[in-house]
Parts: sequence; structure tokens; C-alpha cells
Amino acid sequence: MIKKMWVKFNGMDVVCMCEDYNRKCKKKECNPYVVKFVEITKERKEEEAYLELDRSAKKFKQEITKTLSKMKDLKL
Repeated sequence: MIKKMWVKFNGMDVVCMCEDYNRKCKKKECNPYVVKFVEITKERKEEEAYLELDRSAKKFKQEITKTLSKMKDLKL
């Protein structure tokens, strides 16, 4: 599941996480992020979930790179 969330960090710790339509915090405290939630079950170990997330991130990065390259070729 991919969602837009508002998150506030303290170093690497999450202090606050709100859904886009249900904000519990003040607007200036959190920043918008796109997050992907991967459920961890007995059948799907934590390491497998991390690998899936890494593959998804790499695929998304490749798509963005291709799109930007096409836009540069158009010289908008």
C-alpha cells in the first residue's frame, strides 16, 4: 500500500505520523512523504519485505530517471 503521509522525525526516530486527510499535528511540524507499507507475516520474513521495498524503490527511481531524460530531450 502506498500513501501520502505527514511525518516528523527526531534524528531517525518517528515522532509523529499523520494521514493526509487526518492531521493530528500542526502543519509546520511535519513534512510530506510518500510511504509504502509492506506487511510482515510469519510467511513473509522481515528481510524479504525489505528486499521487496528496495526493488520497488529502484524501479520507481528508474521510471523517474527515464521521464526526466525524455523531458530534457524535448527541451521544454
